[in-house]
Amino acid sequence: MLLGVLGALSQMDFKRILSYHIISQVGYMVMGLGLFTPWAMVGAVFYIIHHILVKSGLFLCAGVAAEVMGTTDLRRLGGLARTNPALGWIFLVLGLSLAGVPPFSGFFSKFVLIQAGMEVQSWGIVIVSLVVSFLTLFSMMKIWRFAFWEDAPKDSTPLTGKAYWKLLPPAAILMVLTIVIGLNAQFFLKYITVAADQLMNPEIYIKAVLSI
Repeated sequence: MLLGVLGALSQMDFKRILSYHIISQVGYMVMGLGLFTPWAMVGAVFYIIHHILVKSGLFLCAGVAAEVMGTTDLRRLGGLARTNPALGWIFLVLGLSLAGVPPFSGFFSKFVLIQAGMEVQSWGIVIVSLVVSFLTLFSMMKIWRFAFWEDAPKDSTPLTGKAYWKLLPPAAILMVLTIVIGLNAQFFLKYITVAADQLMNPEIYIKAVLSI
């Protein structure tokens, strides 16, 4: 978790930052496996679902930024929140979800993992997970600052209007899903708990397959 997020903070490329965050976010999944309690496994499964949706959406945002500006270098990006406001909102929601800000799916998946760590008094991993969440938010705000908020370089010619709209629906759908899951976390937890229980007790799956 920590090495991945530090690698992300050192980068100045949209896609490289997201790529290093994959390393960091996998750490949360391993956290659930390492704790290996029923509640920790619920958190790990929940986090896998959240991460697949949110990280895919963020990479799609990076792809749209590359199409609009011709690069993913943060030093060559800028002004996307004004020229492409829909992209800005989609990225902001997905970035906040990745960092674990409520009420999005990232908050509840991390909350379950942290709660599981506190239950078994694994304070070291709990503290690291909280610090990494803060640093993840910092790196998302770094992308927001350079790519979306600050003015674009004078020699850049960003596209406006309908040129980029056809690229947004996939990322927008994933943004909606992270909101829906976050606002209905209790509903989804019922099904995630069943999946986690089968991971903790593989004989359930074996009996089902063999019809025992």
